[in-house]
Amino acid sequence: ALNDFATCPLPPPQNRLGLRVEAGEKTYAGGSAHRS
Repeated sequence: ALNDFATCPLPPPQNRLGLRVEAGEKTYAGGSAHRS
C-alpha cells in the first residue's frame, strides 16, 4: 500500500538512456480508426 511516506526508487544508472525518447499518440490523415 502507498501512503504519504512511500517513495518510488529511481532506476539505477545502467537502466537509463542517454538520449531523449520522443513518444506520443499517432494521428492519421484518414481520421480516427476508432468508431463509437
